[in-house]
Amino acid sequence: WRRGRARVVGRGVATGACAALAWSGPGAAVGWSEEQQFVAEAWRETDRLFYERSFHGVDWFGEREALVKGRYASREEAEQAVAKTLSKLGDAYTRYLGPDEYERLVAATSGDAAFVAGAGAQLVDDEGRALVVDVEPGGPGEVGGVRPGDVVVAVGG
Repeated sequence: WRRGRARVVGRGVATGACAALAWSGPGAAVGWSEEQQFVAEAWRETDRLFYERSFHGVDWFGEREALVKGRYASREEAEQAVAKTLSKLGDAYTRYLGPDEYERLVAATSGDAAFVAGAGAQLVDDEGRALVVDVEPGGPGEVGGVRPGDVVVAVGG
């Protein structure tokens, strides 16, 4: 999803991974504005990737309805609506990053200046399982015994 202009970052996506939000999608067929398409795609990506399927008790489908029915005067208003919706999930690691914020995060965490946050493991969704596909050498995950191929079944317990 490299075409997108914004990112949602969080455990819902996978520890340290990012999902880009594209501007085109199913909303284009029903006459939604670009902003409505954007908020719908943000909701869809979060729905697809969020780690806790009850969404911490948030009426997630109600949030989608409110987002796509919104009238946004600008891209910034749509981004603020997405940020507010994600904050309702109560997860400090799931948040909206605008394009500039995302680029700064990538620049700060890549190359020789990179630091390892969290477990230092890259996860993917493997048929509903959190599969470890990469572990940062010397990071907390590797030190704790996490290896590629492991499946995460619980965190912090």
